Amino acid sequence: MFQLKLESEKNALSVAIAYDHKVDIVASIAAAGGVILSIIGDKLNIHVLLYGDNIASIIVAILIFKIAFEMLKDSFVLLERNIDSEIMKDYRRIISSFPDVKRIDRIRAREHDHYVLVTLQISIDHEKTIKEGHNLTREIKHELMKKHDNIEEVLIHLNPYYQN
Repeated sequence: MFQLKLESEKNALSVAIAYDHKVDIVASIAAAGGVILSIIGDKLNIHVLLYGDNIASIIVAILIFKIAFEMLKDSFVLLERNIDSEIMKDYRRIISSFPDVKRIDRIRAREHDHYVLVTLQISIDHEKTIKEGHNLTREIKHELMKKHDNIEEVLIHLNPYYQN
């Protein structure tokens, strides 16, 4: 009845809103049912039905806890995870294989559910043109994504490299 699964980070907000609406609907129905049972119990002098409102409150509380647990369980999908050190070494190897890359200043990769985001800063010769730098970053991105099909995005910042 309350099975909503996160398919991606993009629909997490929609899922949370859907859960919230389900809780509201179930709580409203249960509360209305409890009040109606209490009224019927009072009118027909059936004392067991007078506890309808209390029982409805307990049912609503249980359902809210169940839905909260499901939301918490699903939210772990949104957490970032570290990338294995061997995979990071392979990223470095791929990036370093480009002769125009003088130095890898910083590399960071984050795993989100089923995809990886790679952010890096590299230094290239300070005399390279913007177009040359752009073409290099496009080639690096293409090569990383070709070798690792779970990479969704590669963001590359270029720094000027001055030879001492």
